[in-house]
Amino acid sequence: MMCSNNISNYKLLEILKNGKIGTVYKAEYLNNKCLAVKKVSVDQPMEKLKILFNEVLTVRRLQHRNINTIVSCFLYKQYVYLTYNFMCFGNCEMLLKNVYTSGFPEVTIALILKDVLSALTYIHSEHYVHGSVRAKHILLSPRKAVLSNFRYCQSFISQGEKKPFIFGSTVGIEKELYWTAPEVLYQNLSGYTEKIDIYSIGITCCEMANGFQPFKDTELTYMYIEKVRGSLQVLLDKNSLLENQDEIFCDARCSPQPNDTIWKF
Repeated sequence: MMCSNNISNYKLLEILKNGKIGTVYKAEYLNNKCLAVKKVSVDQPMEKLKILFNEVLTVRRLQHRNINTIVSCFLYKQYVYLTYNFMCFGNCEMLLKNVYTSGFPEVTIALILKDVLSALTYIHSEHYVHGSVRAKHILLSPRKAVLSNFRYCQSFISQGEKKPFIFGSTVGIEKELYWTAPEVLYQNLSGYTEKIDIYSIGITCCEMANGFQPFKDTELTYMYIEKVRGSLQVLLDKNSLLENQDEIFCDARCSPQPNDTIWKF
């Protein structure tokens, strides 16, 4: 779907998220199409704007049904507007906090991972590392799951040649470190590969099954030590879980259609 760069065609309805770089709105396009619109002021440090522009360039290169693709991008007055398809169930972290507080059903996790792994397979085939896989960055609609947040995505291609390893951190903020692979934390001359995304997928799987973030309530320094030692997250067994929760999302903002099969069991 192509959308115009005319701001008058968009009606901002409600704030979905206030981020460090910009604000995300639920918006209506030409009176009949729901979109998510990120509004970013250009009046902020150049370092933040460079991160945003790098994300835009990366996502524009990556075209896959399970990637949160940018529909349009334009400048109006002192704001940059990025439009995305509206994912009415929001992100997995939000659902774990508000609906599935003891974790998703196994079938739901399998369906989500099927889509996310499809996205990662494509990303890796294009010689990129996502570097920030977690439940918060997986968005859901009745039909599919998509991977978002390519802010710290890195490429193996440098000066026209493919590097065997990547060096430096893929993580921009401390909160992301709980999902980060040990080889990234080492910061040594061995570097790392796309395998770090597979580690993060494993941690995210535990997060979605257990219902809470990995290394919850663990001090950052202790978390570093545990990861370097090879400590792994574990799945809670059935005796640790609360009673089963409903298996169908109840979201007033988006009612599944008869052919919406992804969340049916």
